[in-house]
Amino acid sequence: MASRPANTRGILFREQEAGYLSGWLAIKQLTWQKKPLVIGAVGGFKIPPVDRYMAGYKAGAEAANPKAKVLLGYAQSFSDQSKCKEMSLLHIDQCSQVEFSVAGGCGPA
Repeated sequence: MASRPANTRGILFREQEAGYLSGWLAIKQLTWQKKPLVIGAVGGFKIPPVDRYMAGYKAGAEAANPKAKVLLGYAQSFSDQSKCKEMSLLHIDQCSQVEFSVAGGCGPA
């Protein structure tokens, strides 16, 4: 970009790094709120980039508190919001307090 402002910079990151920060923050927030340390993640499909996000999420949660429970599931879709919602509701039924979407447009469900 020829007209890039001087105070900006592009960055690259590994999927697992973003997942790690999300998992760590979710558990720290739940600890502060004195809520169950159960969180979930919904992936679109079991493919390497999705697995890396989810592995980082789990690692971050466990680093924040080794007693954290992380529920992982796959919706088998990146676009069908009903499938992501169904997976999230399964996690919520197991006391999940936070759901992390790794499922593209499927996630807003």
